Amino acid sequence: MKDLILASSIKDEILEVFEKGLEMGPTTHYKELDKHMRLPFGNVLVMAGPGNLGKTTFVNQLLINKAVKDDWKIAVFSPESHPPTTWNLDLIHTKTGLSVQKKFNNHISIERLSEEIDWVNGRFLYIYPEVDRPTIKYIMERFEEAVKEYGVNVVVLDPFGVLIQEWNEAYGRDDKFIEFFLFTAKRFALQHNVLFIVVVHPNSTIERNKETGDFRMLDPLNLRGGIMWQSHSDILVVYHRPFFISNPSNPLCLIRTYKCKVQRTMGIPGCVGMYFDRKTNRFYELGEAEGDWLILQDGTRLPLNEVNPEGGYCPLEEQPKQLEIEEPPF
Repeated sequence: MKDLILASSIKDEILEVFEKGLEMGPTTHYKELDKHMRLPFGNVLVMAGPGNLGKTTFVNQLLINKAVKDDWKIAVFSPESHPPTTWNLDLIHTKTGLSVQKKFNNHISIERLSEEIDWVNGRFLYIYPEVDRPTIKYIMERFEEAVKEYGVNVVVLDPFGVLIQEWNEAYGRDDKFIEFFLFTAKRFALQHNVLFIVVVHPNSTIERNKETGDFRMLDPLNLRGGIMWQSHSDILVVYHRPFFISNPSNPLCLIRTYKCKVQRTMGIPGCVGMYFDRKTNRFYELGEAEGDWLILQDGTRLPLNEVNPEGGYCPLEEQPKQLEIEEPPF
């Protein structure tokens, strides 16, 4: 019978998994975040959040972690990150923690910059379309070339909105178009054994705090075609800046996982509090977040609106860092 897989045909694999136990997916290298999400191959991870608040920078942090710690290779299709000069400089800023602008005292040396360019060159591929309106087929072809020619472990589409023309041609059926895209992305991830990350934006229905004007935490239904993103993704993550409107200089961000399809290997949905440090271009983990409270790694509970940038953990540094926030992070 075509397409049939009997238990007897994979009996040895089943017994091996039983003996060795299920392995968790690849680490994010953040201690608390690992409890709530992993970066498993063969899966689709959706990263959602409002525009221009830092979700792409956070995705880049995760990718830099994997490139530094595990020698992963990444292909990124992100026309909005053009030009590639600044895109590469941003990666180097995060990787080294040194400014890539000479006007700052902590800037990188020209010799170190040259070395880091070579390092990025072997691990990050920036794909920029020659066509004005790329299609799903076009993007998948570029990703397939990246996998076959460079052996990449992760492909990133940032944002999903670059497919706007093809999306509009779906005659208003957002659900069908998103369903088809996620099905295609999942097949690609499985066939090539890669992690497929897609960055998405919300629609205009995000609730605000009536007193402060700050956005509420996104719900998956706030995404255009929201139910499809939740139904057909493997991991669904929301990036949130709780005080961005009322206090733009407050760098606190919340990373919430709404869905981990296989929780035994991907983690249990939950929320983690972090800070973004503009000086190092890095995210520092503080602890678990529950409702309006942050639980620091020493067990201290603080209201979110009373948390100050006093420290945090970044996988690219051996010790927790004392943060100095001097200007808005984005």
